[in-house]
Amino acid sequence: MGGGLASGWTQDIKIAYLTETRPGDFLKAFILAWIAYRIFGFMWGSFFWTFAPIPSSTYPFSLIQWPIRLMTDCMWITRQIQVSLHIVLISFGFMAVILAIGTLLSGITGIPFSASGLVAGASITPPYVIPIFLGSAISRFLVPRTVGKKWWDEHRGLVVGGFAVGEGVVIGIGIVCSLLVKTIWTWPY
Repeated sequence: MGGGLASGWTQDIKIAYLTETRPGDFLKAFILAWIAYRIFGFMWGSFFWTFAPIPSSTYPFSLIQWPIRLMTDCMWITRQIQVSLHIVLISFGFMAVILAIGTLLSGITGIPFSASGLVAGASITPPYVIPIFLGSAISRFLVPRTVGKKWWDEHRGLVVGGFAVGEGVVIGIGIVCSLLVKTIWTWPY
């Protein structure tokens, strides 16, 4: 039961190599960020705890998801979730056949096929896969035709980063507004 840490660390070290960053520097930055995360996480947790107990209806994610995560983790740790070997082998064989056919047809017809994309997409629920697929299709076919392929190849990282920053700011403002509205009821007047 390795979990997802090994692949995440491997990806991070590969990114460090691709950006010409020494893995030692990445690890130093990670340790510094981890320490800061623990300190500020404790401070923010204490701050949010002053509004209402956690978990409570003020924080619905913790009210719903914490018990689910706890039960799932406990079932894995105590080995109450049984993994049947024949189901794993049948699923593996079925997916291997689909991947082999897809790769073969891609080579014959020239239609792009991504085995890793199919496997990743099969393990994610549709509300997450559909936007990723639509965004990839728009980025691949529509945007280069409107702004030019060269410009898009040079600036797409900046555009995606801008969207991510904007989304983070909007989410932060929304959370602050939500917390302010939910704390009004605790006032004595």
